[in-house]
This record gives sequence, structure tokens and C-alpha cells, in this order.
Amino acid sequence: MKKNKFKYIFLLFLIFIFKPIAMAQMTKLEKIEPKLDEAYVLKGKVEHSRKLSPLSGEFKIGRRIDAEKLLKQIAPQACWFWIPKWRAGTFKRQTQVDFTAKGPIEYKSEVESFWGYQSDCHSEIWQYTYYPSLGSVRTDGYEELKLYEVIKPIEVNPNEVVLYFKSINIDVSEKTIIKCNIQEDIETYTPDKLNRVLCHSSSAYYTSDGVYTNVVEGQSVENLIKPYAAVNNYNGINIYESFKNFLESKGWSYLLPK
Repeated sequence: MKKNKFKYIFLLFLIFIFKPIAMAQMTKLEKIEPKLDEAYVLKGKVEHSRKLSPLSGEFKIGRRIDAEKLLKQIAPQACWFWIPKWRAGTFKRQTQVDFTAKGPIEYKSEVESFWGYQSDCHSEIWQYTYYPSLGSVRTDGYEELKLYEVIKPIEVNPNEVVLYFKSINIDVSEKTIIKCNIQEDIETYTPDKLNRVLCHSSSAYYTSDGVYTNVVEGQSVENLIKPYAAVNNYNGINIYESFKNFLESKGWSYLLPK
């Protein structure tokens, strides 16, 4: 009888010790965290369009243009996506090489680009894109406007970042359109040496009627000039609030930075 009682007490002791451990293990299994370098990456393949929709009459040669008005006619879109740490920071490009039928042509092309707007509680870095957006370059006699209609990630993984851009290129003289075409860009970024990124670009051009004309392949090198730092406000947009809303919409509130 005493022997059975001892066994019973010993059994209760084992349950008391191991049940919390088992429950803790079950709890850990139930909590599923996104694998940011695998689960939340955008995968796919994009090729240049054979034909695009023609531009509206507002872009015809000879028409006067109001660039700010055009911006307001495109529904704004925002996108958050994870990026590997080698892509984060402020980078500068000095030159670009285009590969033509006559051979490679290198030319000056100074551009600074900013990557990485927020980081989560695991120190993973996230990129923010917003469009439409408008760029402007003044040259002798006229102004080159680039109206970005679409900016979106195509594939993002630990070794590669691929983005797609669609823009309308408008040459303006005295607020009048003198030339206009459509451009598609596919840019592929890969890590090179420390603090250096390689970019392969593929740019396809179309007439204002959406008819394909040619494609230009290019390559450039971007060097890190400033390390990554989170941005809470940009162009009047509360970036932190946008990131918070994005994580909450995915059910990832627990990834919010502490």
C-alpha cells in the first residue's frame, strides 16, 4: 500500500514538473513569426510589355502642360516590402554603362537613392514606395519631366531586389510639350563588395500611342555614402504611422519596434 502511495506521489511530481515545460513548448509552436527573408518576399517574373495603352490627349505634342494637375489625376498608391540589409542606406551612382549595338557606352549619371524607411523589432528593414511622383531635369532649351505612374517590387530575397517602374517622359519648352514617350524599367540590384551594390537596368521605350520602339540594357555601381537610419516623416507623410498600419493590416502588430 505504501509502495503504491509512493508511486502515486512520484507520478504527481513528474506531472507538476513536466506539464509547464510541455505547455511552454506548445505555446512556442503556436506562435508563428513571419520569416522575413522567405515568407514575405514578392516573387515573380516580369517581361517588358509588347504594347501599352496610348496616352490621353493631354500628352499630345503642342499641348500646354500642368504637371501638378497630372499628379492629382493618378490615384496614389503606397507599398511596404522587406529588403535585405545590404540594400539599406543612402547610395550614390556616378556613371552608367549602356550596352548598344555599337558597343558599351559609359556616361555621367549622378543619382542618389535612399533605401530603408523603418525597421521592426527584429531589426529587419522595410522599404516604402509611393506613387505617382514627378521628377524634373533642366537642359539647354527645355525641361525633361518624368512622371512615375507605377513603382513596385517584383522579387525581393536575401540576394536580389527587383523593381518595376512605369513612367511618362515629357519634354517641355515654355510649358508646351515638344516630345513625349512611355518608358518601362526593370532594375535588378545585387550585392557586390562591402558597401557596394550592382544595378542591372532594362529600359523599354514606347511611343505616346503605346507602340514598342526599342530596349536598352545598362549597368551601374552604387556606393553607400550614408548608413541606414529610420525615417519617421517624409514629404508630409507620417512614415511611422504608415508602417504601423501596414503591420497591423497583416496581423503582425508584434513586429512593431519597441
